[in-house]
Amino acid sequence: MAAVTNAGGFGVFGSAIDVANKGPDELLAEVKRISALCKGKPFGVDILVHGAEGGVMKQLIDAFADGGAKAFISGKGVPRRDVIDQFHARGMLVASIAGKLSHAVTAVDLGVDFVIVQGCEGGGHTGEVFTSVLLPQVVDAVKGRVPVVAAGGIYDGRGVAAALAYGAQGVWVGTRFMLTPEAKTHALYKERLLRATSDDTVVTKCYTGARLRVLNNAYVNKFASNPGLLEKNSAEVARRAWNDGVWKLHGGNATDYDDDVQAYVVGQNIGAIDTLVPAGDVVREMAKLAAATLVGVQRFVKGAGGLRTPLCEMLGCETPVMLAGMGGIAGAELVAAVTNAGGFGVFGSALAVANDGPDELLAEIKRISTLCKGKPFGVDILVHGAEGGVMKQLIDAFADGGAKAFISGKGVPRRDVIDQFHARGMLVASIAGKLSHARRACELGVDFIVVQGSEGGGHTGDVALSVLLPQVVDAVGHRIPVVAAGGVFDGRGLAAALCYGAQAVWVGTRFMLTPEANTNQKYKERLLLASSDDTVVTKCYTGSTMRVLRNPYVARYIDNPGLLEENSAMVAKRAWNDGVWKLHSGDATNYDESNQAFVTGQNIGAIKSLEPAGKVCKDMVATAVAVINARAGAKVNLKAKM
Repeated sequence: MAAVTNAGGFGVFGSAIDVANKGPDELLAEVKRISALCKGKPFGVDILVHGAEGGVMKQLIDAFADGGAKAFISGKGVPRRDVIDQFHARGMLVASIAGKLSHAVTAVDLGVDFVIVQGCEGGGHTGEVFTSVLLPQVVDAVKGRVPVVAAGGIYDGRGVAAALAYGAQGVWVGTRFMLTPEAKTHALYKERLLRATSDDTVVTKCYTGARLRVLNNAYVNKFASNPGLLEKNSAEVARRAWNDGVWKLHGGNATDYDDDVQAYVVGQNIGAIDTLVPAGDVVREMAKLAAATLVGVQRFVKGAGGLRTPLCEMLGCETPVMLAGMGGIAGAELVAAVTNAGGFGVFGSALAVANDGPDELLAEIKRISTLCKGKPFGVDILVHGAEGGVMKQLIDAFADGGAKAFISGKGVPRRDVIDQFHARGMLVASIAGKLSHARRACELGVDFIVVQGSEGGGHTGDVALSVLLPQVVDAVGHRIPVVAAGGVFDGRGLAAALCYGAQAVWVGTRFMLTPEANTNQKYKERLLLASSDDTVVTKCYTGSTMRVLRNPYVARYIDNPGLLEENSAMVAKRAWNDGVWKLHSGDATNYDESNQAFVTGQNIGAIKSLEPAGKVCKDMVATAVAVINARAGAKVNLKAKM
């Protein structure tokens, strides 16, 4: 902890074990020892507030204050107002970690001095909403009353720069500092984490009764496969887990521990960390890269309010905003509105391909070309079959109709398919929800890759954009441009994506809620009522992971995973027969809202009204430019929990 503070950051002492095992005098001595190690520089202390009422014993407040701590951070739970007042009376600042928008607002109303917003990608106790969506909503909600700190998924300076772009004033870093020589983490624990990928983490309640991000293992899977095994309350869960020895290695005891049950608490960003680095070096390298990133993205600002990247040059568009090719939603009018506003419209051709012949499809694409007034646009469809095929008639229709690019919405096209598109003068891209998928697509010859974080609507993976995007940029960004998808709803998201190394954003949900979108009006009305907490990922509609609004139909399969059919074809057939796609397809007659597939991203909670697509595109660019110009040269503030 002292290493972080002495490198210019703000170290925070994780005092839980000391509070549990030491008396007030011993705790005071430890806090004073930390103060001495920090050489008079400021540091903080962190603990879960005691009980549902947000209490903290006075002896702890005195020990923390007398020991010289600058700030108290509640790691879980909002402190009571009188507790906050007691800390303030002792000259200490108070903060609270929030995994929900409502928690952040409550904490600010109670008088905290700053709030830490933890996205779902973070390790340990966490909420359901990812940083890219939750952070800007909290920034908007607190309206500058207190500073906001970003937590979850941050492992290098690009994450710091992106957090600042969203409106944060600092970052709260756990997993990266856990893997330093100075961290008390047991060596065997560190070794296990260093072997993990981002795909290896899951959220479970089986260890504490609350949502906790950990490495997946047999113990976690047992409860995931049989939710009914979980005890009725958190106390019973915690007691069983403790008796099963799940915390042995976490507590530093490597004697006779069972690796298959251990709670390896860690964030999704573990997949980007492959070595131990001194904590001081982590701080300095983060700050250096963040500053360089914030200055570097200014090269994309063109003229008075313009924004252009190399991918824009490749596509022939003016700005790095791409319309997600949503089947049945991204029709001719929406494509043209985005393209004519300077973005890159993409036609979601799935319904047209399913319902029209080649001649009708060609006519529709030519109509889009006319509406776009000669400006470039693309087409999107899922590649056919496991082998990544696309029928030649489709390739010809897309190319003859004037499309500039083909984007595979799900699945990687075969090399020969990519070659056929290239032979017709079209660019090819693929959407990837995993690092391995992005690498494979690049090897097969796509011209750019769209990286979709789990927060995105529709078919999606498990890893957050904040974690997956920079990993893909590092893996393939030197060969082909990378586009960011998932959670983007305004210019802050665009600016953050550029900070991570993307060259454009792929936007679905925000454009779904425009007058030009083919989305049924009742579908739009339902989405506008939703919050970010209302979305969930399920396989019950297609057999693949898909983000939708939660409803009784979805809940039935989440609560009873054994009900899910054996393969995707059987799932899709049952769902179709149940009429779940009626409203999505535009049929508002006799639909059952309790089973409808309302496909949407987590960012739905930040969207409150319909806006013309052209305005959405232009506002996104204008805001991104303003953010980039304002953040260049910003002072970087790092907070670390050790």
